[in-house]
Amino acid sequence: VTTKDKEIEERLRLLINHGQSQKYSHTTLGYNYRMTNIQAAIGIAQLSKLDEFNEKRMNNAEYLNKHLDVPLKTPYKEKDVKHVYHQYVVKIEEDFPMKRDEFIRYLSDNGIGSAVHYPLPVHRQPLYQGLGYEWDQCPNATGLSEIVLSLPVHPIVTDNDLKHVCNIINGVS
Repeated sequence: VTTKDKEIEERLRLLINHGQSQKYSHTTLGYNYRMTNIQAAIGIAQLSKLDEFNEKRMNNAEYLNKHLDVPLKTPYKEKDVKHVYHQYVVKIEEDFPMKRDEFIRYLSDNGIGSAVHYPLPVHRQPLYQGLGYEWDQCPNATGLSEIVLSLPVHPIVTDNDLKHVCNIINGVS
């Protein structure tokens, strides 16, 4: 799209970036229209590896489930359900010795990446402010947004990486 109209330009930039005016701040509904032909070709090639990637994620998650020995609530999975762990989200329990943000710094200081994917609950997103939601209307969503984080389980995580993650986390005091 080519335009000289600044309003149209700003609106389009919002729409192509999930409606985000800033990272994690959604002011309008938007989508991700940014795929190139090269990205599509890579995506098609990656599809042939999808089963392998999913299996690796499941194995990595299973390892963490088995070896983490601290008050973190790990992802729940029914026995006969396949969960591919796009994200491995853990919840900081009340008796965990650190608050979430302190724990993230601790992990980072020890070479472990983590992420908070939804730091602002949906009802607090700017997009929804005009719809009448009260700031404290969804206490469960708000509470969870303050105590969850994701640990690495992506397919390139090695066995040694997983051991390191567990050793560092289990060493929290």
